[in-house]
Amino acid sequence: MAAAKPRLDGSSCEATPLQAMSRVGGKAQVGVLSGLCVAYACCILPVGLTAGLLPALEEDSGLMWTPMTSGVYMGMSMWAAALGSLTIGWFPDHFPNVLVMMVYVLIGGLMLNAMSMMQTAGTFIALHMIVFVLKSTTWPAAMSILGTHLTGVRPELSILFVGLFSRCSSVGSSILFGSLLLHFSWRTSLQVVGAMCIASVVMFRLVIKLSNLDHLLEKVPALAPAQAALGVEASPDDVAGPAPSPGNAHSIQSLADVSTYLKRIFQEPEFLLLIAYAIGLELSLGLQLFVSAFLHSIYRESIAESAIYSGTMNFGEVLSLVLGISVFALGMRRKTVWHLIMAQTFIGMCVSATIVAFNVSFSMFVVLGTVLGFTTTLGGYLVVPLHCIELAKVRSTGDIAARVTIVDGLAVIVGAASRLLVGLARNSDENSGLLMAALFALLGTSIMTATLYLLARNPVESALSHAD
Repeated sequence: MAAAKPRLDGSSCEATPLQAMSRVGGKAQVGVLSGLCVAYACCILPVGLTAGLLPALEEDSGLMWTPMTSGVYMGMSMWAAALGSLTIGWFPDHFPNVLVMMVYVLIGGLMLNAMSMMQTAGTFIALHMIVFVLKSTTWPAAMSILGTHLTGVRPELSILFVGLFSRCSSVGSSILFGSLLLHFSWRTSLQVVGAMCIASVVMFRLVIKLSNLDHLLEKVPALAPAQAALGVEASPDDVAGPAPSPGNAHSIQSLADVSTYLKRIFQEPEFLLLIAYAIGLELSLGLQLFVSAFLHSIYRESIAESAIYSGTMNFGEVLSLVLGISVFALGMRRKTVWHLIMAQTFIGMCVSATIVAFNVSFSMFVVLGTVLGFTTTLGGYLVVPLHCIELAKVRSTGDIAARVTIVDGLAVIVGAASRLLVGLARNSDENSGLLMAALFALLGTSIMTATLYLLARNPVESALSHAD
């Protein structure tokens, strides 16, 4: 909740479309969006190679890395992300957003190099958990940039473009790491990826300097919602503004205010539905995270090929985002998109049920995994962020960051527990682990379908439709 508290000196902002000041215009906004997409793709590298790394770690006898360790690793990575969201996720509200992302990528690169020298599983995991905690600041930072510097771009398209580059980076990181494993050990491969992260930070700093975009490293003053919509710059009096109303998230000053705020939002049916949707999404993602390990242990692919196939299966996620960008570019109404996403998640239910019910072949497993990624990604990027943005607009509360943080934090905690259970099942039998992961995917896609159906029928949806 501290993320929602404005400073009277104008040194921070809500970092959402509700309080936005565009400091670049016209073609420059396209350049900033392009740079943001590339920068966020670099943010994925330090964490995107996790799935492709598992087979190599499990084959290293010196680490004593077991399938159960992989489950702990996956579960702790999710809990680390949740911890980061609930503790430092508000940093982009008070520090320059581009700087936050650059610092994370730099630290991520250094940590990957340090991880390559670790001799025990415990120290390896501990170092990578630091990276996952810091990673939680990058999505709010990216959304803050969209809100404060790209006010002229439709938010759905901006979110999906950033998501598209994120998924491409996830695909690329697995393929890159698998390709490196064809020639080097996993330790050397980690060092190469770490060096790439560090080099990208240097490159972005040079690009910002040469492009005269140093203002991207500055804090952005807050704007009232009405001014943000008009693109009007804030005056000192506007920044200070009137005293917050009791119902506004910005009025949170003490633990009592936090308690009152939480009681209020947890009485909102649509907010509870968003939490359920996010939990379903996290449950459905578990199978995809263990794909590389299953390809190696069950289908007997090599370590490098498992990592490469894991990356290529993520093309389904990329195609889902391309579909989303296309339908919004063609002017499809938001409510129609919700029905499209429901159709996708229903297909995801069928895919998960197929894996649960049948002993699928290698080629069929690759196809089904690709389709599963296609069915969950578009809704994963749109449903929670857009509903939080528009609900805050409808209620004039300005608590977008707090809503997103609470929803994602709770969902990730549940998702982490499911990863641990899959790891425990794998420790006794790989096929049991695959079955459990598929069951979680079936449960998750079912929850996503049901909750989105209820959200679309919720009376507040009529208010959201005016945003189209």
